Amino acid sequence: LTQPIVNHHQRMPPSSLEDILREPNGTLKEQLLFEFNTNSRCGARNLVLAPAQRGIAWGRRKHSLPSAVVREWSQSAGPEMAVNLLEGRLVLHHPALRALLPLRAYPLQPDLLVELGGLQVPWDFDCDDFAARALRYKYERSVPSRWYACQLHRASIDSGMPLTTPALPLVDEEYFEHAAIVESVLRAHAGPFAVAELGARWGTWGYRARAIAQERRPELQPFVNFFVEPDTASCQAIRTIQELNSFNSSEIKVDCNRASANGFLAWAKKTLRTHRFIDVVDLDIQGYESTLLNANVMAFFRAHVVRVIVGTHTGWPVWARWSTHEAIATAFSGWHVRCNRPVSTYTGCIERFMRGCTNDPNTRFDWAEMQRRKCYHETEYGKVVAYDGELILDNPRLVHPNGKLVHHARHQQASKLTQTHSK
Repeated sequence: LTQPIVNHHQRMPPSSLEDILREPNGTLKEQLLFEFNTNSRCGARNLVLAPAQRGIAWGRRKHSLPSAVVREWSQSAGPEMAVNLLEGRLVLHHPALRALLPLRAYPLQPDLLVELGGLQVPWDFDCDDFAARALRYKYERSVPSRWYACQLHRASIDSGMPLTTPALPLVDEEYFEHAAIVESVLRAHAGPFAVAELGARWGTWGYRARAIAQERRPELQPFVNFFVEPDTASCQAIRTIQELNSFNSSEIKVDCNRASANGFLAWAKKTLRTHRFIDVVDLDIQGYESTLLNANVMAFFRAHVVRVIVGTHTGWPVWARWSTHEAIATAFSGWHVRCNRPVSTYTGCIERFMRGCTNDPNTRFDWAEMQRRKCYHETEYGKVVAYDGELILDNPRLVHPNGKLVHHARHQQASKLTQTHSK
């Protein structure tokens, strides 16, 4: 992550470093640039070293950053700043993620990753290069925030650290979903909270929401989870995390079958007996959205669901053609769109230059080449590499355009809507 910087915010007298960097003839060594940051919190100027514009080899990885990016790195890298990995620059974190600062530390356990909110996850669920028994799909190779967490965990173990502090996510494919989940928890009114995750793997987003709520919003009770995951090992992993974190099993329902409209509606209608609405529905069912998003489900969403997050795919097999990004976006016409990222058209570029899925390991992390080939989406947080598409949508009946929840007598409204929908 920090490779584009030779020495980040060295707090040494600038003159001593300048002396080290100067050639015998008095000129600065050409492979390095330096700048002074006069906004140092310590009241002194910080020297920031960075590779020159022509690029510098870091082991086997090459980076070539323009001068503007080099200057960008001279800003103070406080915890409120997020790292855009592709561009090699800092951006201000999403407000919901900044609200989690200051971050908390937890006891380090070698066999457990600790996430935000103190969520404990067996390290081999995501860190597939760490053990042979990782769950299906290689997240450590695929998603920057996850491989960074794995590497930090290894470094902490090797350094004999007694504590670990989870990092806020990098600006990557999962950043917007992570921010949306945290925001949903933090903006909710005191009382019941419900989240459904269909295509849950180990329960990533539902449990992340639950952990944040348990630590930061304990008044969100009862907090109920609904997980759907057909893969046997992953479904067992959901139960493992529930037991590991001592989550209330009576508030968690796990369905180890394929996601279906009937299964979701049965859980959701039962939940509305005690909850005002469903706060989050997170869908990532690999192209089978059309089997779930029928007329009945869409009507239920419009009446009772605050936020919907949909991972979109290429629309295969043939009978799942409706599951394309554009068709799903059209189905949610009128909703407040928080994120609308189409499915990637540059997957080969991702496989080669970010994930390193080739016979040549030297091609991995070639951010300059990815930018040259335009293997990214433009977002408000800069250029982001993403494989799947994503939609994050807020219900206009329940959420204002500014993201705040609508205030009204929802208990009565929810009761009436439930009676109407059940007839």
